[in-house]
Amino acid sequence: MNQRLRPRVEESLREEFEKKLENKVEEWLETTRDEREKTLADEFEAHLRQQFEDGHSEESTALWKPPRWHKASLVKKLTFAEFCAAFDLGPFVPLRRACKVEDVGMTKLYEFVRDGKLHIYKNGKRSSITAQELYDRYVQRLEASEGSKAA
Repeated sequence: MNQRLRPRVEESLREEFEKKLENKVEEWLETTRDEREKTLADEFEAHLRQQFEDGHSEESTALWKPPRWHKASLVKKLTFAEFCAAFDLGPFVPLRRACKVEDVGMTKLYEFVRDGKLHIYKNGKRSSITAQELYDRYVQRLEASEGSKAA
C-alpha cells in the first residue's frame, strides 16, 4: 500500500513546494520592483550620460544646437549586419516576415514583386525574399527621404 501512495504523495509535495516557491519569488519581485526599476533607470541614465560625454567635448556641447525633429533625421542608416540583427533576419525571409519589415500588407508586397522592386524565390512550397533585397529597399527609402528633406 505504501508503495502505491508514495509517488502520489511525492508529486503532491513537489507541486506544493513549487507553488510556495513561485509565490515567494512573486512576492520578492513585487516588493523589490521599485528599487530594481530605480537601479535600472539610474544605470541607463549613467550609460547615456557617459555616451554623451564620450562623444562631445565641452567646446562642441557649447555650440550644439538641437536638431530639427524631422522624422527622417531620427533614423540613421544601418549597415546590412545591423539591419539583419534589428529585424532578426536570415538570408531568406518568409513573405509574412518581409511584410512586417517593409510595413506593408501582402497585396502591396505582391505589387512590389509585379513592379520588379522585389523578387520572390521559391524553395519547395516556401516563398521568400532575400534579406539583401529588403536592405536595398531600406537604403533606397532612406536616400529618398533625405533627398525630399533637402529639397
